[in-house]
Amino acid sequence: MDNVLPEIIAVGPFTLRMSRAGDGVVVEAPQWPGLRIGPLRPALTLDDERHLPASLRFEPASDSQAARLIAEFVAARCSMILHFRPAGDALAIECALVHHGAAAAVFNHAAVLELSGSRARAAFGDGEDAARIHEEAGYFAYVRGIADARPTPAVSAGREPVEVEQAHPITEGSSRTVWELYNPAAGRALLVGFDTFERWMGTIETTFTAGSGMTRWALAFDGGDLPLAPGEELTLESVVWMIDADPWRLLERWGEHVQRKHDIRPPASSPVSWCSWYPYRLTVSEDAVLANARIAAARLKPLGLSVMEVDLGWEQGWLPSEYRENDQFAHGLKWLSGRLAEYGLALGAWNAPFSISEFQAEAKEHPEWLLPDEDGKPAVEGTWFWEPHGAVHVLDLTHPGAQAWLRENITSLGERGVRYLKCDFITSVHDARLRRRHNPRIIGGAGFEAGRLGARIIRDALCAVHPDALILNCNGVEMPGVGVFPLQYTCYDTGNTGYVGWRHLRDVYATVACHLYKQGRWGVIQPSCLCVGPPGTLEEARVRATATFLCGGEVNISDDLTRLPEERWQVLLATLPPLGKPAKPIDLFDGDYPSIWHVRVEADWDAWDLVGLFNFDLPSGRLYGQGMPCPYAPDARSFRIPLERLGLDPAAAYWTYEFWSGAFLGEVRGTLELAFFGPAIKLIALRAARPHPWVVGTGFHQSAGAELRRVRWGESATALRGELHRPAGERGSITIVAPGRGEPTAKLGRRPAPILPGPGGCWVLPVICRQDVTRWTVEFE
Repeated sequence: MDNVLPEIIAVGPFTLRMSRAGDGVVVEAPQWPGLRIGPLRPALTLDDERHLPASLRFEPASDSQAARLIAEFVAARCSMILHFRPAGDALAIECALVHHGAAAAVFNHAAVLELSGSRARAAFGDGEDAARIHEEAGYFAYVRGIADARPTPAVSAGREPVEVEQAHPITEGSSRTVWELYNPAAGRALLVGFDTFERWMGTIETTFTAGSGMTRWALAFDGGDLPLAPGEELTLESVVWMIDADPWRLLERWGEHVQRKHDIRPPASSPVSWCSWYPYRLTVSEDAVLANARIAAARLKPLGLSVMEVDLGWEQGWLPSEYRENDQFAHGLKWLSGRLAEYGLALGAWNAPFSISEFQAEAKEHPEWLLPDEDGKPAVEGTWFWEPHGAVHVLDLTHPGAQAWLRENITSLGERGVRYLKCDFITSVHDARLRRRHNPRIIGGAGFEAGRLGARIIRDALCAVHPDALILNCNGVEMPGVGVFPLQYTCYDTGNTGYVGWRHLRDVYATVACHLYKQGRWGVIQPSCLCVGPPGTLEEARVRATATFLCGGEVNISDDLTRLPEERWQVLLATLPPLGKPAKPIDLFDGDYPSIWHVRVEADWDAWDLVGLFNFDLPSGRLYGQGMPCPYAPDARSFRIPLERLGLDPAAAYWTYEFWSGAFLGEVRGTLELAFFGPAIKLIALRAARPHPWVVGTGFHQSAGAELRRVRWGESATALRGELHRPAGERGSITIVAPGRGEPTAKLGRRPAPILPGPGGCWVLPVICRQDVTRWTVEFE
């Protein structure tokens, strides 16, 4: 290794220098004195042999590239060149690989940068043992302690598992695309992420050893066994580094950086759709869809519902990528789309376009279209979960015949009226075991290139028929659909109410919280289906509905509307239309799970803050008497939230209103405090206190007031009036606080209406909407 004296080069908020031993680059930050990662060097695996650089040269470069690191892999006859440049207030690293050999080679793996040598460390300052790490794994994302084991999701678990705390002397971590560490003692967060994802799937890999700190830290990716020609130069995936005092703001900055870099243009609003899966599964039929559509058109279409999506069950043989209808849809999708159009609704359809069942004709007639195993036969990725079960193969998206087949069939769906396509199980094409492919120059297996190629074929084919078509990216590795599909599925399936267990819901919505920064930046997120009907409890329905609403993304309803009880209709209607903007999980980096979600709501008449308080805590099962179990003795969860954390003035007074109970909770200053038993949800609206009567909350929409317009305290200072915009037939209430005022009178339109005294001195105006716009007046003496 060349021994080069350290030369410090500033790039964005970081400084770079070569270590004194010349074995790698050390990254530090003036604004974070304890941060030091290094020495870092590239590594390369070619022809299944791992290589370390024989020499490293670190030198200043041009203004646009503040520095570069040149790694020479003499034995592999390759060079890796890393260009370090400022990117606003961030550090960007662009990487290229040059093959100098006279013979072809196979590119297996690369580490853009990894810790080098026995003394190499990633250090994060005093108090780093209390640092928190954000890691993403597609449908499962989380924040954990630096020394804590990676959590295991409770996927559709019917029972609540017993969680046992264990000591972890060695903790390994891995995150796809982006990784963040927050040290609360230092008041700083570091984010490192791959900001390109055309060909390879970047990961950030770590190992934390008790007593020694973080001994492994690597930016790496699988090379996908790409053949390298003599003299070939590859542009590898690029990386960006950022620092901020606020770890959530850092994620938002990262999301905006990726959006700008890839010119992602999300839909202007979040759609509302209905999905057949949870109420019907494989028994879905055209009659069932139309029965639900008739009700949806009357009750949900006025609040934004536009799509009726037929999930798995419409295809011949119930096969994953069969495109012909079965007898349950005897008139065909085109006929059904025409019937739905009579209700003003669009047809959506489910499809697993990359999964080919052994029972499909393509598996027998065109085995060359399928990714092969070691023997050249179609590889088996798994067994299909539902009837008729059987082996599942994966479409080889590098094969021209498979591409043409996919394009033809997606076009056919569009021609039959499908304007919304749910692309499911498309993670299969990224299975690292499926490395063999027709065209080895297109990265498959652990890479992204084949998946992005397939995503573009689907988008282009469907949008050629319907330019405004919506496509949902149900992909556990997410990135191949980002910037291609407008809708992003973001967590494990929520499941039917009553069956999956509270820990499953906790894990699902904790994952959603980790992805909220992507809403409106990378597309419209969908937090799986919204189920609010029985057999689950009403409180479970409210928890699901509140989490969905605070996402601000797509609301994908999945209940049998023909049997939904009226009390559950009230939960569903209160969730529509979508808010459009996401909440911020303000305790994402604090506790066991994100339990405090906050969003600012702005209307033409006021602006206020919504805070969702999620309590997933189960009863403690503590004992009483003579050791007898006490199932009715759970622990209440206490929330104590300084108003400063919500961006509010701690010295000002705020009125508080809880949406689901419709209760005025009084006035708070400095701190919002609330305790309640779980599992349960509280949705709090905080408004600046007024010296005159004012609306504190409503019972129609979870925003607690966005459905109101033109609210005014009258010129005569005796009347409060406004407009309520909700469909005719809906019922709810408007709650008003009137400090120092006597008993009011009320009108709905020109008709006198009763107004009732409520808790804490408020007044409650019950409303049954007779038309879509209801004018109301409350007059005080």
